[in-house]
Amino acid sequence: MLIRELIVRHVGTDGALHERGILVDQTQLPPGLRVHHDGDEAVPPVAGDLLLVAAPVGTGLREHVDTDLPVGATVVLLLQVEVAELPVGRVLAALAVAGLQVVETAVVSGVRAATVAVVATRTDELVAPQPYLAHDLEPGDHESPAVLRRVL
Repeated sequence: MLIRELIVRHVGTDGALHERGILVDQTQLPPGLRVHHDGDEAVPPVAGDLLLVAAPVGTGLREHVDTDLPVGATVVLLLQVEVAELPVGRVLAALAVAGLQVVETAVVSGVRAATVAVVATRTDELVAPQPYLAHDLEPGDHESPAVLRRVL
């Protein structure tokens, strides 16, 4: 999945993009999307906003995940790692501390190094992960834990 596709899929209707540790080429952004760059703390994320975060896979991962995000904000962690080497426990622990739930993972294409995107949202409700190809999974159940079994 391209970074542009991740942005379009997960930014809210009136949401903005907050870049953390990454600068996305302006040609890859949807027209009219508001973008806030690193160090722009004057504009905190709100519901509907998307945080695009280039984060390390090592022990510093937790410091890259905001723990005070509002409900409705979404985070895309971009981790430079092969899928087989993704530290799943470390990623899930960092997201859980921040109150985020994973909604999707994807291999990122169009980048120099092997990169995995982990998408998580801040919500007070339990959400089932929805793979980006879920609409193509037929026949079957798309609304329950069966989706997880079909993806795995």
